[in-house]
Amino acid sequence: MLDKKTNELLKIIDNQKNNLHYTSVNCTIKQKTLVYQAFYNLTLRFGASMSEHLINSKRGYNILSQLFQEYVRLLEASMPFAYKKDKELIEIDSIFHPLFNPFYGVSEFSTITDKLGVIHNNTNELYIGNRTGHCCRPYYIGKLLDIFDVKTKQSVMCSVKDYTFLLIRTSLSPDTEVIVKHLRIPAHYQMGILSHINRIKKNISEEARKL
Repeated sequence: MLDKKTNELLKIIDNQKNNLHYTSVNCTIKQKTLVYQAFYNLTLRFGASMSEHLINSKRGYNILSQLFQEYVRLLEASMPFAYKKDKELIEIDSIFHPLFNPFYGVSEFSTITDKLGVIHNNTNELYIGNRTGHCCRPYYIGKLLDIFDVKTKQSVMCSVKDYTFLLIRTSLSPDTEVIVKHLRIPAHYQMGILSHINRIKKNISEEARKL
């Protein structure tokens, strides 16, 4: 049974999502709707943690990564869909569609697991951004595509427990040589879909703190 605080958060998220058609243009409604749904789903699943995160700004394990992954899951599940842009109907049937792609290409890197079987982000491509140009770091792990064991030449995706933007937790043995393939996103929270997640989080938090 959900507690009162979680129920209030769910109402706030649902109400803000339902108001999108009055505050957003067509090309962003789909993205924002799915972001709100991701917040709703995670709040339903992890009520106490999400309450602490949204109301008290407490950092929980992997919350932003989980929100992004839930968004991508919802995005793929909703395809195909269409929206209008400049009176033209745009049909989206893949996350790789050039007009609706939340990722910045495919990355592949080699590394070895640490003593706990964790794979750390070893992406070679660098994101260089923000107005001052000081944000220069490897792209984040956006969507994990596959992990290959170099020795056996077999996929070991079944060993993945979970992953964040910066690491992948697995049940692999220490010092296992692997090749990781993933879709990347920029290491900057004001870019792409992460900017929507941050703004929507702010909107939810501001209203929730008034309760």
